[in-house]
Amino acid sequence: MPIIFDEAGMVEQVKLNPVTTIGKEVCASHVVKVWEAVSAFIVQTLCGGRAVRIPGLLTITFKIIQIELSQRDTILQKNPHIILSSELALRHSLRVKKPPYNLDIPEVDLNLSVIAKICNMSRVHVEHCVEEVIHAFNRAIACDPHVELWLTKIGRVIVDCAEVDIVFCSEFLNLLGYSEEFIQDKRCPVR
Repeated sequence: MPIIFDEAGMVEQVKLNPVTTIGKEVCASHVVKVWEAVSAFIVQTLCGGRAVRIPGLLTITFKIIQIELSQRDTILQKNPHIILSSELALRHSLRVKKPPYNLDIPEVDLNLSVIAKICNMSRVHVEHCVEEVIHAFNRAIACDPHVELWLTKIGRVIVDCAEVDIVFCSEFLNLLGYSEEFIQDKRCPVR
């Protein structure tokens, strides 16, 4: 049975850390609230034309593809990619599929101050919550060969025996300009 980092699973995995700040400085509901705000920030930033890097975890980016329907009609489509950080991939010997082309979209780091303002929490607490999830994800990959990290309204990162697969939500792909016929997998955590 895989370890799933959805809302309940994320808190459960974070609590397994003997030195966790959950219960001392932040409560479990704050972790869920912060992670939903992280996902919302990612979607907002991607729609604004920039990629988001969560240091030590992943980068969510896209490639703009121009599809010609006819001589006069074209569609601009954003082809999304989630790329695990190189230190995470090296630490756990993960085989990450890199896109066959350059992703030249400007990247921004996850802005913890904006997330703190959205969550109405201090920046330090938000930073603790994000770091707890990253550390718990690292521990889960080290302990179990089947781990899923769910990003609300974006998709899932699936680590299965050192192979990394990505599944995106249909609503997220629609935001990036995909029509229904291009969406292959509609199974996704949507809230």
